[in-house]
Amino acid sequence: MIHTSRPYLSIIIPVFNSELHLNRCIDSLLETSFQNIEILLINDGSSDGSGSICNTYAQRDSRIKAFHQHNAGVAAARNRGVRESSGEWIYFVDSDDWVDKDSLTDLIQTVKKYPEAEVVRCFPREIRESVPSLNAKMPVKEKLYERDDFLIEDLLGGYVHSLLVSKALLDAHDLRFDQSLAFGEDIEFTFRCVLNSRKVLVYHKAFYNYVLNDVSYSHSMPLSKIAYLLKTATVMNHYAGGFSGEAVRLRSQKLLNTGLYSFFINISNHQPMSEISNREVKRQLWDFLKQNNLNLLKINFLNAVLTMISLLNVKLVIYSYKMLTAVKR
Repeated sequence: MIHTSRPYLSIIIPVFNSELHLNRCIDSLLETSFQNIEILLINDGSSDGSGSICNTYAQRDSRIKAFHQHNAGVAAARNRGVRESSGEWIYFVDSDDWVDKDSLTDLIQTVKKYPEAEVVRCFPREIRESVPSLNAKMPVKEKLYERDDFLIEDLLGGYVHSLLVSKALLDAHDLRFDQSLAFGEDIEFTFRCVLNSRKVLVYHKAFYNYVLNDVSYSHSMPLSKIAYLLKTATVMNHYAGGFSGEAVRLRSQKLLNTGLYSFFINISNHQPMSEISNREVKRQLWDFLKQNNLNLLKINFLNAVLTMISLLNVKLVIYSYKMLTAVKR
């Protein structure tokens, strides 16, 4: 099978020790009547048979390309994929997920109806313990939004597979994943793409099956990742400072509050509690408030209460969080 024209869609799949699910992922992407695609498999230093699987598919289909590199993390693997891609549109897929049969055909047909769109917001179907669920915000039909209207409607996605993005937009603004972020690089990248766009198309059909494994919804996130909840929110807020408009300001403020609240949730759920350093949490909170020019009047009530308690003694926030969320419910 030989394709000489430029691909319309480049699908980038970072691969790391994914031999159990990689075939299902790739096969689902090939089960489409829309043929003008390329699939870039970025083997990020796998130690299992994933690299061999990538090579087999690349030899079998000229639209598939396999790249191998030393382990550098998912952000670096995705950036490698963007660099090697040649399609008009870019889509990111995780190697343990899959798409519905022939779903790409309808997606692309819809995108082609809106040539002004630079970003497409998609809604995944989340699979937890084999049980699927849909996002309540998923619309009943597609709609093209001005960027600020999209932000006001609170439609920003947190996962990179909720984003289809124009390669021209990525290149024009040098948009790549931040490899310094060990956690939350998905939403940070998505946010920057939307900020730099003029119009966003919201797609109305769930076709991507996102597998939430034990790590995805663990009740005890490693402390090293918890700290990145604040760092990622700070990076997004600082980047948004280069854009004007009330919609951007409000969205950035909400992301700061979401990052801070997630920080408290994960501190409260972390086990064992003995690993939590009162001094370190205080330092992280002070740095977060200072770096974002925040005080207790600039964050929401629940975050303000939890912050005050944490600055006194972080162990108290665990009990306070449980009481406050119980009242909130």
